[in-house]
Amino acid sequence: MVVVNDNHDNHNNHNNHNNHNNQVIYNLHKYMFTNIFFTKFNTPVTSVTPVTPVTPVTPVTPVTPVTPVTPVSVYTNYNNKPDIYNKIKVCNNVITIRDNDKLFWYFFIAKFGYDEYKCTDHKFTKENDIKISNIEIMRENKKILKQNKIKIINYENDLLNSNKISVNTLKGLAAYNKLNIYYIKNNKTYCYLNFSSIEKPIIIYNNGYTLSCNINPSDNDLINITSSYIEDTDMFI
Repeated sequence: MVVVNDNHDNHNNHNNHNNHNNQVIYNLHKYMFTNIFFTKFNTPVTSVTPVTPVTPVTPVTPVTPVTPVTPVSVYTNYNNKPDIYNKIKVCNNVITIRDNDKLFWYFFIAKFGYDEYKCTDHKFTKENDIKISNIEIMRENKKILKQNKIKIINYENDLLNSNKISVNTLKGLAAYNKLNIYYIKNNKTYCYLNFSSIEKPIIIYNNGYTLSCNINPSDNDLINITSSYIEDTDMFI
């Protein structure tokens, strides 16, 4: 018969159970809020960095709406501007007009008269109409240009496309319209465009800066040209 020592077994079981609990407690020890844990993380504060003051925010000024810019026209038509642009300087029958194509309008005055010029409205349209009309006249009789050593293509292109006609085109206009024009250049030389025996001439002065015109020269004015200036017959070639 075997005698079982129950007390001894119970004692061993109890010890094993205690050992297990102790091991669990030991493993949880590092997670527990103990004096050691508190001391480890309870380091006293030695100094505090002062807080930088916050700069107050400046109120934002409301943005003023931008007014759209009106597109500027590249072409300036002085004929539709106030009188300051169209004012004509007059001195002893010598005028200086403000029109862009002065040679053309001096031709217009020679053909139609100064009073007609002053009464002309819508000059831009009038100018284009007369230029086209003179191209058509030229095409009916091209020999006049050849006789005056003017190239047809240059004459036609000048009237159609140039903002200012050349002196050669002025010569062609005078020839087709049977006008007489004295052209004085730089107060030194002159050329006489003589295409009529009855028409009284006008005198155009080119001083290198602007163009002026004597619309009603006296006999003394005409005599003064031949006595004071040198004739240049090749000026328009």
